[in-house]
Amino acid sequence: MKAYLPLFALALPALLCAQSTYSVLPKGFEKIQDTNNDQSYLGRGGMNYNGTTSYVPMHIQTGYALADLGQVVLKAKTLSYRRNNYYGNNMYKSTQTLAIYMSHSAVATTAYTTTFASNEGKTRTQVFGTGGKPAVLNWPAAPYVNNGQKPLPFALKIPLTSPYVIISSGGKSLCIDFSVTKHISTYQSGANTYNANLFLDAAGQAQGNRITNGTIASKCKFSTGKYNSSLGYTRSGLTTLGGPWYVRYGNLPANSIGVATLSGFGVKTNPNPFKLPIDLTAAGAPNCFWNVGLETGFWVALKASASGSMSWPTLTIPSGLAPSSFYDQCLVLDSKANKFGFVPTWSSEWQIAQAMTPKCVTVYKHQDTTPPAKTGAMRTVFAAIIRLDG
Repeated sequence: MKAYLPLFALALPALLCAQSTYSVLPKGFEKIQDTNNDQSYLGRGGMNYNGTTSYVPMHIQTGYALADLGQVVLKAKTLSYRRNNYYGNNMYKSTQTLAIYMSHSAVATTAYTTTFASNEGKTRTQVFGTGGKPAVLNWPAAPYVNNGQKPLPFALKIPLTSPYVIISSGGKSLCIDFSVTKHISTYQSGANTYNANLFLDAAGQAQGNRITNGTIASKCKFSTGKYNSSLGYTRSGLTTLGGPWYVRYGNLPANSIGVATLSGFGVKTNPNPFKLPIDLTAAGAPNCFWNVGLETGFWVALKASASGSMSWPTLTIPSGLAPSSFYDQCLVLDSKANKFGFVPTWSSEWQIAQAMTPKCVTVYKHQDTTPPAKTGAMRTVFAAIIRLDG
C-alpha cells in the first residue's frame, strides 16, 4: 500500500513562499499609534519608577486572534515591536534575559483566564532560548521622534532562536509566553545612574487623542505674570462612538471671564481657508497668537474659579463622525495684560479616532519570586502591538 502525505503538508512549502512576509497583530493597528503603552511591562526596566522595587522575575502572556493573521501560513523568524511615541522622552538601550514560547491555542482571546496554562496550546514551543533555558536579548535605544504621533517603524526586534510556523486555522489564538528573569535598563547623567523604561506601543480600546495646536505661548502672559500653562480634559468621547468631552484651562487670573470657540481648522490644517496662526501683535497683544478658525460663530462664555481654573461645560460628541479633528481656544479678558485686553489660552487639536476593540489579551505576573506562578493578573482587549516577521 502506498503512503500518502496529507495534501496540506505537500502544499505547505509553497504557501510559505507565497504568503506575505509579515503580519501585524492585533488587526488594524499597523498604521494606528495611540497613547496606550505595554502596561504588562515587557519592555520596561527591571525597577519601578523610584528604583526600589524590581518587577522581575516576570511571566507575561499575550494572546492574539489567529483569524486576524491575514494569511494562511506565516513562518515567524522575528518578533518586532515599536516604542510608544506618546511619551516625549528618549528610551535607552537595555538588556533582558528571557525565554519565549509560542503556541496555537484553542482558547479565544475573549475566553482567556488568569491561569497561564489554561490559555496555552498543545503546540507550545520554545522560540527564544533553548532547552528551557533563557537567552540574552539586547533592546536597542528608542529615541523620541516628534512626528505628530504618527506610527513609528517596528525597530525593536527579538530574533527567534527557532522560527515558528503560524497557521491561521491552527486554533483560535496565538499565545506568546515570556518568562523574564533579568532586566537591566539604566542610563548615566553625570555621576548618577538612573533606571530607564522602554514603553512598547500597545493596542487597547480605541481612544482619541489630544495634541497641541500651534505652540504654548509662554511669553503671552496675563497681568499676573502667568500664562495658561496647564490643561485638564477627557478623551473618552473622542471616538466614532461619541461621548463626553470638555477641556479645563488652568493657571488663569482668579474669577476672570472668557469666551471660547470650536473650529474645524487649526494651524496645520491643509487646506486652510485663512492663514493661521494669527499674530495678535498688531491688535496690541505682543507674543500672543490665535490658532483656530473663526468660521463657526459658536462661542461659549466661561468663568474662572477663585483658583484660576476655567472649564468648558461637558459637551457630547455625536456618534458616527469619521476619524477627524476639531480645535479649541479661549480668549480671557484681562484689560491690564495688554492693549488688546485679552489673552488667548493654550489651543488643542482633538482627534476623533475610529472606534476599535482589538482582539487581544494580556496575562501577567510581576515579582514572581517562586516562578513559575500558576496565575497572574489579566488585561482584556489589551496587548503590545506585534509584527511577526517572516
